[in-house]
Amino acid sequence: MISVLAAGDGNFGADKEWQFVLAEPGSDRILGATGLHRRGPPDTVEIGYWIRTDATRRGLATFASQALTAAAFAHLSDVTAVEIRMDSSNIRSAAVPSRLGFRFEGEVDQPVDAPGQSGRWLVWRMARADWATDDS
Repeated sequence: MISVLAAGDGNFGADKEWQFVLAEPGSDRILGATGLHRRGPPDTVEIGYWIRTDATRRGLATFASQALTAAAFAHLSDVTAVEIRMDSSNIRSAAVPSRLGFRFEGEVDQPVDAPGQSGRWLVWRMARADWATDDS
């Protein structure tokens, strides 16, 4: 775990990836984590999120994904698209990009690395030109 945190801190400082903890307001209880990752084409960032099972259904992943999409388009001039990917068995996560207006691009094979995964990932995409801003 320490190596993951150190790598995340180094990538944040190097302006490569940006990871954040979601915490209960007024406490130090961690509810989840989220981040922007450069995993695909150089003009695309991917949003990842994880929410504790006892903190789901509160809109945290949707709120974080909306904020990160807005931040990516506001602060990363080289980014033309934001993607959100999840295992096809993760129905709750698949609701998040749909709520935000991301377009479903299709499915891709992905190695299974956790119990319950199907090995088929859903890919959702938001183009910069399609992102609604407050000033439009």
